[in-house]
Amino acid sequence: MRCLRVSALVDAAAAVLDAGQRIDRLVPSLRHALASVPMRQRDAVDLDLGVMRVLVDHVISRLPPRSENPRNDDGSPVWCDGAALSDQEAQEAGEFWYAVAAGELLRAEAP
Repeated sequence: MRCLRVSALVDAAAAVLDAGQRIDRLVPSLRHALASVPMRQRDAVDLDLGVMRVLVDHVISRLPPRSENPRNDDGSPVWCDGAALSDQEAQEAGEFWYAVAAGELLRAEAP
């Protein structure tokens, strides 16, 4: 039931974005709702790419630009399209970005 409520809040935020408006006022509620979902149930939450972009922008904006094709210390690209990820790696990446969106890992700095 909690996943459905969170998904409904995400859908409402997506509708606001689709209308060309900002969702800044919804961000605290979205983060709290996402964080309230137990780990084992998070796959059931319907997420919207536009909403997720807003919720993780404080991390994405600190990464080097894709156009520079930056490399990690091991020579692997910083940016990847996910095609080369194993199922386990993709799951871990999804868990990481969900936690960022939920405000559990890297909190946004105050403007």
